[in-house]
Amino acid sequence: MPEYAMLSQIGNRTINEDRVRVAEADGASLYILCDGLGGHAGGDVAAETATAYAADLFKARGSYPALLDDIFCGAQEEIKRLQAQRGAEALRTTMTVLLLTPEFARWGNIGDGRLYRFFMNGTRFERTKDHSHVQKMADTGEIEERQIRNHPERFKLYSTLGSVWKPKKNYDLSPILELDGEPEPFLLATDGFWELVSEKEMMQTLRETKSAKAWLTAMRGIVEERGTDREMDNYSAICIRKSED
Repeated sequence: MPEYAMLSQIGNRTINEDRVRVAEADGASLYILCDGLGGHAGGDVAAETATAYAADLFKARGSYPALLDDIFCGAQEEIKRLQAQRGAEALRTTMTVLLLTPEFARWGNIGDGRLYRFFMNGTRFERTKDHSHVQKMADTGEIEERQIRNHPERFKLYSTLGSVWKPKKNYDLSPILELDGEPEPFLLATDGFWELVSEKEMMQTLRETKSAKAWLTAMRGIVEERGTDREMDNYSAICIRKSED
């Protein structure tokens, strides 16, 4: 399996509501990133609950086709149960997960935490879609994709763990990606991280480094430089790539 590096920093906030975790079982790995919603009481509790549920389920049952469905639906049930116990309907979090096995990769997300997959030697990428109103605006051409990062309404999400779900699925899952050898690089990042580093910079630092740690360190430097003299959110990320050392 590839190597990974991760970080989770508080920024200028009084509490870190992000959670990152990696679980491993039977040659497979599950990468988990959650961002408790700022402004909602107990965002850190919601993020910790979702992260722990995903890791525990994976460790108990391993990888199987419906794992990610069970993670999202089960985490939603756990958070709704906590809401009922505490009388706190505002317990909410985003969640982004990546399952890597020797045979395949699959990922999913809810909210505005992102997963990036890089290919063609770090010159192209694809990413998950945010469950936000500004993402919808970009999809319909009302704003340009690059305007998402600084739009004043970028924090308005329409789907999270803990929100009221519609009858259909409220999270997105990728198709199963069959693997032949080492997977191409992945980045999981909360909005506090990806808002401050462009996709061009993600790819440039990927090409200029040879390990997951070095890649993450290079991007962290950009994020922290841009975050100087501003109200900086919690920022968290997980980098996964084959070592070239």
